Amino acid sequence: MILIIIGQLRGILSRFEHLSKWLIFRHNSKLFIAGGNIYALSTIGKVMDEDVMSIENTMQMRQFMQLWMMSGGMVLATVKSILDDGRQIEIPDMPGRDFKAEIIELSASFNEIVSRLK
Repeated sequence: MILIIIGQLRGILSRFEHLSKWLIFRHNSKLFIAGGNIYALSTIGKVMDEDVMSIENTMQMRQFMQLWMMSGGMVLATVKSILDDGRQIEIPDMPGRDFKAEIIELSASFNEIVSRLK
């Protein structure tokens, strides 16, 4: 089960890298062009606080939201099913990778993001 999550997380990271290469940001209109309109509730056109990170003023937030819209629900459901199992988790060793360290870093990063949500 943990290998499935690791695979999904690696897929998200891979998509993130590819996404950053083809996303187009237009500063004048503040439109984000990448397939369909996933930002229907956007505040485009309203006065924005530049001290607050949003999908309109930060490419990384746009990329994160695009990735989460594509795979976040699947990753979350998989994580919940692992937690529901309750057993300890063993992660296989893989040369050049430290999955435990990556998951710990991901956890710390998400905790920081959650603490900064407005």
